[in-house]
Amino acid sequence: MDPDSHTLHELLSLYYPKLDLRGGFVFGDIDTYSGFECHLSKYQNMLIVHVELRHVPEYSLEEIIQNVIQAYQFLLNVDFNIHQRLIGMGDSSGGMLWIYLLQWIVSNNKPVSQGVVLHSPWSHLDFTEENLYDYRDNILSVQLAFNSRQVALGKTTYWFELTDEQVNKINPKRNAFEGFPPLYITAADGQVILDEGKGLMHTYPLFHMWIFKGKCIRQNVRKWIHVTLPIHMRSTLNMAEIETNLQNIREPGLCT
Repeated sequence: MDPDSHTLHELLSLYYPKLDLRGGFVFGDIDTYSGFECHLSKYQNMLIVHVELRHVPEYSLEEIIQNVIQAYQFLLNVDFNIHQRLIGMGDSSGGMLWIYLLQWIVSNNKPVSQGVVLHSPWSHLDFTEENLYDYRDNILSVQLAFNSRQVALGKTTYWFELTDEQVNKINPKRNAFEGFPPLYITAADGQVILDEGKGLMHTYPLFHMWIFKGKCIRQNVRKWIHVTLPIHMRSTLNMAEIETNLQNIREPGLCT
């Protein structure tokens, strides 16, 4: 990172990784993500805070979600204004954890982050939409999603036997987005979740070294974070300075 950059210590990202290379809650740690997160920190000129979460089946999904909440509360205890320079990030099941966390933040009147970037997020654990069956992805199939959910619940617990109270402790509420900060969401039509990423796979922006569209998303996310978001640190900048910043982060040959 550029030590002279005025954003070096002003922006940070709280990253909730997916806990399974194929989506789920059973695998993944700092060793899995350190290379990507170091690159992300340098490219975005941000401090990346990796949240190391527990795994199922050793721990319950409810315990994992409580860890997510505790991590956010810890940051607020360290600096109650930290949300003013905080950008959330998560992919796959880590994206679902961010959605759940945002709903918890809003319902508990806690300060919300300035924005959140979600790559191929699980929006919930219901898996009931018709579009789940429109495509068969070799990376994240419908059956794999069901299997991952079952592993997260445990051998003797079944989704449709859970009470509403039990579901609410582990599953984001449907269509409950009031109070959310701006979201940047990517998904592909070659996976369970459908979007504009024609023919692409689950969490494709993470594979920017090999997928051209991933490079485009990487650039667009940087523009979104540093220019588009009306974050607190930009409130004193004039339009000329904002345009200069936009020119500085634009990369020829990539997306516009």
